[in-house]
Amino acid sequence: MTAQSVGQTEPWNDAVLAAAMIAVDPDLGGVHVKARAGIVRDRWVECVAACFGPEAPFRRIAAGISEARLAGGLDIGATLEAGRPVVERGVLACADGGLLVLAMAERLGPTAAGVIGMALDSGHVRTERDGVSARQAARFALVALDEGIDQDEALALSLADRLGLRIDLNGVGWRDTELLNQPYVIANARQLLPSVSVADDMVEALCAVALSVDARSMRASLHLMHAARASAALRGRSTVEVEDAAAALRLVLGLQPKSADTTDQPDDQPAPEAEQDEQPSEPSRNDSQTSSKDMPQDMLVEALDAIMPRHLLAGLEANGTVRSSRGLAGKAGAQRNRAKRGRAIGVADKPPSPGARIDVLATLRQAAPWQGIRAQGAVAATQSISRLHIRKDDFRYIRYREKTGTTAIFAVDASGSAAVERLGETKGAIELLLAECYVRRDSVALIAFRGKGAETLLEPTRSLVRAKRCLSALPGGGGTPLASGILATLAMASTMSSKGQTVVTVFLTDGRGNVGLDGTSSRERVADDTGKAAGLFRAAGFRSIVIDTAQRPQPRAEALARDLAAEYLPMPRGGSKAMAREIGARMEG
Repeated sequence: MTAQSVGQTEPWNDAVLAAAMIAVDPDLGGVHVKARAGIVRDRWVECVAACFGPEAPFRRIAAGISEARLAGGLDIGATLEAGRPVVERGVLACADGGLLVLAMAERLGPTAAGVIGMALDSGHVRTERDGVSARQAARFALVALDEGIDQDEALALSLADRLGLRIDLNGVGWRDTELLNQPYVIANARQLLPSVSVADDMVEALCAVALSVDARSMRASLHLMHAARASAALRGRSTVEVEDAAAALRLVLGLQPKSADTTDQPDDQPAPEAEQDEQPSEPSRNDSQTSSKDMPQDMLVEALDAIMPRHLLAGLEANGTVRSSRGLAGKAGAQRNRAKRGRAIGVADKPPSPGARIDVLATLRQAAPWQGIRAQGAVAATQSISRLHIRKDDFRYIRYREKTGTTAIFAVDASGSAAVERLGETKGAIELLLAECYVRRDSVALIAFRGKGAETLLEPTRSLVRAKRCLSALPGGGGTPLASGILATLAMASTMSSKGQTVVTVFLTDGRGNVGLDGTSSRERVADDTGKAAGLFRAAGFRSIVIDTAQRPQPRAEALARDLAAEYLPMPRGGSKAMAREIGARMEG
């Protein structure tokens, strides 16, 4: 098989090859599968299970699985019956020697990802909880089914780095799953794997590619070696060839073969003709069977370059790197640990908040090891004998973590002749931001200050219909009570922050306040009130942006931004789209 034919391998055949690889060499860690739920993914999982065989353990877990279920802990029923601590095996230990399938892997929490990652590294899982200490074997291959679409929905980087292979089944049709060019004999490949060798030149070439593509982790080089050796063993070879290296590059680094389009034909066609002029015909027929031991490193690099995207290896000579897409995790969002609802993240021996719920199972686990001693004490003290002896120190309470969004508070200067234009831009910006608020769980609010005070026109909301209704008739004209606007924004920001929201305040003004808190226009009073209000806002520490709405950048607006500890952004002709783009970027950051 030539390098060109290897580059034309179908995606489904690569997926089947990946399934066979992790069955032959569990040191690959597993496979990161990008695929939505459907018949293609189900057939591939069945293929992986078939490669492991019916005798191998097969376990499925969901992304919301707890640490106790993964690592195991105290078996309450057996402990109460035996009168001594009895350890219950977790899912990882039950999957020892087999396959573990993780559904919706992009939603896996960092704690669970850490437990699984440590088991992949060490081959065992250690239980240190509920008063028991145990170590159980947990050597398994992990299949992480990633259904994420957006960049924020990604497999945890700590876990993605430990999975050696990556495949994408989104472009595979169900008819393609019925075609398989080459079946693999797993048992023979497992026996051959220890004797498979890799030439030094091949190792150097593969490591060079790994460092060029993913310089953040050294695991990529190890995964390339394991994948190349597994590919050679599956094909019945005792030496890794260029074909095996090509398969490793596709499945480990995600490097796809070059497309045979018309633009590449002029560059690729003359090469075979030149080789035919320089080499005899008989050696050319044996090029695909040449051992990598007799091939210099430069020829290996050229052979690998023939099946990889153009100019990828050119970065090696220029010491350049290519950004890797392996397991990039998005923003986690604001979180509140002492919430009364949300996702359970563990237990506490004291109520984390008033009215906290009791974790019955955790309470029983805490009390179970002491039942024998407490029963004897109850008999000696001639107390009433009950089946369970629960004390106050045994109670355990559920800890929740609630994800919260961001609230953007617009404080708009609605005074003067420019009010109509500025308010129109603000309306457009708010409507554009609301279109993306539902996905990010963000809210927007609007405060307008004009005349002698500030007025809340739109309470924090994610409802686009409500926002348009409130924005349809905004008032304008009059003086500029800047201090009142700052204090009104501070009050709303404090309220939303107490609810666990991350607050971003946006002031749209030219910074020229002319009305004090008492409604007068005294310059000294206006300057004093504005300075005190800005000082209170600065002390609160809220993230803020001051958008200069003047025709030219004003020193007063820049000075106001310094007093508020805010970011200064002059946008005299920004428009609603530019304003929404700038604010949206800061809400995501």
